[in-house]
Amino acid sequence: MAGPTSLKRKRAPISYREDSTDDSSAVTSEDEFVEERRPAPAKRSSNRHSAQQHPKAARSRRKCIISYKEASSDEDSNDCHEEKEALLTPTTKRPRTKHSPISNAGISKMPRRRRPRRRGILGGPVKAPSSKVSSTTTTECFITDGHIPDWSSLPYHVLLQIFVYASHPLCDGNSVPGVPWLLNMARICANFTKPALTALYRNPPISALEKTRKNKLVQHLLEPATRNKEDYKVMVRRLELDATRMSALTAPGRSDKDLAALILNLTTLKEIDIFDPLDRPPYRRRPKSVRWHYPDGLFTALHESELHLKSWRWNSSLTSKNYFWMKEIHGDRAFQNLQELMLTNYSQGPVLQEDDQHPTAEELLASAVAVLSRLKSLVFESSTIVNKRLLPLLPQNLVNLNITNCGSITSDALQDFLVTHGTHLEELVLNHNQALDISFLPNLKGSCPRLETLRMDLNYYNHFATYQDSDPKYADLLKEHEIPSWPSTLRSIEMVYLRKWTAAAAKTFFESLIDSAEELPDLRELVLKAMVDTNWRERAAFRDEWIARLRRVFLRNCPPPNPHLVSLRAFREWKESQISVTGDETPHNEVASDDGSVAGPSRVAASSNKGNIVQDSDSDVPILYHRRHMRRRKVATYVCIPKPKQTETWGSPQRLRARGKASGSQIEMASGDETEGSKNVVGEQYIQGRCRVVDVRIDNLRPREELFSENDFLDSEVSGDEDWNGNDDIDIDGAVYAW
Repeated sequence: MAGPTSLKRKRAPISYREDSTDDSSAVTSEDEFVEERRPAPAKRSSNRHSAQQHPKAARSRRKCIISYKEASSDEDSNDCHEEKEALLTPTTKRPRTKHSPISNAGISKMPRRRRPRRRGILGGPVKAPSSKVSSTTTTECFITDGHIPDWSSLPYHVLLQIFVYASHPLCDGNSVPGVPWLLNMARICANFTKPALTALYRNPPISALEKTRKNKLVQHLLEPATRNKEDYKVMVRRLELDATRMSALTAPGRSDKDLAALILNLTTLKEIDIFDPLDRPPYRRRPKSVRWHYPDGLFTALHESELHLKSWRWNSSLTSKNYFWMKEIHGDRAFQNLQELMLTNYSQGPVLQEDDQHPTAEELLASAVAVLSRLKSLVFESSTIVNKRLLPLLPQNLVNLNITNCGSITSDALQDFLVTHGTHLEELVLNHNQALDISFLPNLKGSCPRLETLRMDLNYYNHFATYQDSDPKYADLLKEHEIPSWPSTLRSIEMVYLRKWTAAAAKTFFESLIDSAEELPDLRELVLKAMVDTNWRERAAFRDEWIARLRRVFLRNCPPPNPHLVSLRAFREWKESQISVTGDETPHNEVASDDGSVAGPSRVAASSNKGNIVQDSDSDVPILYHRRHMRRRKVATYVCIPKPKQTETWGSPQRLRARGKASGSQIEMASGDETEGSKNVVGEQYIQGRCRVVDVRIDNLRPREELFSENDFLDSEVSGDEDWNGNDDIDIDGAVYAW
């Protein structure tokens, strides 16, 4: 018998790399599915003798790459995997060329034998399904009459909303994915031109377009309109300008003059946002010198124009003027109707003594903001001036408050502010504030009775890329005895990266939401992502309990859409089929009411079982309709709560308890196999069931600025086993060798 050295072979590379989500159409290399013949090495005479005795060792092998990657999303199923294999696997084999490398002449002259059927090996390549199955599963036909509506006949305002929605976001960083699509829509027909161009010029992508100086968008807006060209300057409502690229927008040396001329030409302008990309996450500290500053011609043009701005951004890095100058600018006619003010990179001044008569930086800024009598929204970004001395000086009629990356604000200062200034507050956004915990939540219901949106992102960033200082500056996020209270007007709650608290405090937080479910009728979005630092067993039990309870209490269980309503023809054919089966003009699962309308399943249940199940007409016990999934067949049954006994009076505890169990909000899907498992389910007092989004995640991950994937740790060096497919299927006299 030949020794183990005669069975040496190379290995095929095994890829653990995940597919990129950007590749919409995967293209597989042909080398992965090519069947080649691999001869045995001819270094020794024993190898040749072994190959002649055992032709299985010299038989052709299928060269394929085995991937142990997981599915890209939770929605992928086995059917989708089989469809992808069918689409990627070629049906034809590559013919061997004339110069195929065969080192052993004896093997090439051997007669071809029929290859035995191989057994399925765990981790091996999956057999591709037939093309007929893939063609039927990938295509889906809809029954329709074939009538195409006249989209061009839609009103202008309807088409405008369609184009705005379809092209969002118009600019994504330096790319403009929606601009080419809007331009193509404008060329389709004359009725699409005006709404498509309006959607484009409402917020023109001046800073994102890369063109020559002749075709600058700024120069295009400065040109006077002619009879054959639309007046684009009356479409502009908002300007977003990158301060680091202002000199490249127009001709050299004319950026300030062109900006002033642009302000004078845009007669419908309402919002101006001159930003710096360094003021966005991860909020790295900027260099000391900034080339561009607010030009005096900009404010002169605003003073001479007839504009009434509604939104404006101040950046202290783009100006060297003091707060008195800002207060003077706010008194101008163009800023009197300002409703939204954004303040970026404003630092607090030195702490003065009590006997010092000079005003502080907080007082000067508050006096400049107080000039704006119609201010409704106030945004602070990367400003240490937001502290307990500034907040009490802010206007009391604020509707929206956004505090982002302000390291000086604390929970005590915010709580005092909400007590005196939170009466009209409807939106509160608190993101990346390193010293702010959530201890202000116990008084939130009383201080903010009109609050509709609450957003908090507790992920923090390092001040320098080489220094780790992004840990929270508070001791505890929430203590066990602090029970949050939630305003009844809340519509959206989004709180992510909740950490640095105990499991008991997290339990108190989640219990407060469930206990307040009855008082939150308008809540439609609930996003919670928390980290609980316990051992993995306790954390798994904690996660399973609270995620299930929150979803059961708040998530809306919508029935699937009716498949017969995809088109008028589908509904008509389905209705005709029901009539032919039942012989009645009304389908069996629809009941025509007295007023001519069609009753749904609940009305059918009530009408068809009126005399059978319900014995007393004066009984107020509701009828619960649900489906029981039997082991062998599914039977739709009507469950009736038994009639109260004669001994039970109207207000007796037994009757109230029976009615509470029979409430429509606590319907449970019962089955024969779920009887034992339903004993451990916690009975909820109230089921809100109106949230379209309930995203709850509980783990022990540490938030980072940048999340790395497996692709970031792969190198380009081959492993050395690129010819081995991972399967040891060579059996020589009962012995299996891997090398």
